[in-house]
Amino acid sequence: MAIDLDGKSLEDLIKIPLTLGNGRLSVQPHQDNEVYVVDGHFFHYQLIPEEPPEMKEYGWDITTQLAGVGYYTPFSDDSWGNQQSVGYWGIELWDKIPEEWRDIFVYHEIIEALSIENGFSREKAHALAKQADTNYRQKYLSEEQQGKFKVLEQQLLQKA
Repeated sequence: MAIDLDGKSLEDLIKIPLTLGNGRLSVQPHQDNEVYVVDGHFFHYQLIPEEPPEMKEYGWDITTQLAGVGYYTPFSDDSWGNQQSVGYWGIELWDKIPEEWRDIFVYHEIIEALSIENGFSREKAHALAKQADTNYRQKYLSEEQQGKFKVLEQQLLQKA
């Protein structure tokens, strides 16, 4: 599911402000025409099931990566001679991740994308995001919750 305004213009894109660092994120998967806005960047968040085998051939498997982020610019608005396009980061989470932990993955993907925007390689951006999500968990989760999260993460990766 990508941004789809169903024939409407970019002005119909619903922009939801999201601030990092003010507690745990309250995030929900988006409808086709919704994005979070973080520091002026758009993020479209969706849940996806296990991909079909043909997607795995291209090296992408949500069941082994659990979450991912990529930059997309496929939506363009050429209605009424108004040629505009919108660039956005697409965040995908495996739909098997329980709702109570999804904010951690979304946070990680946002940090990774913002790091890439700041010129870091994907590898360095991922490392920065991993450290940031560790800090996020330490700040907002109790020790018991942190332990439960690590167990869940390992269980999900073992199911792959």
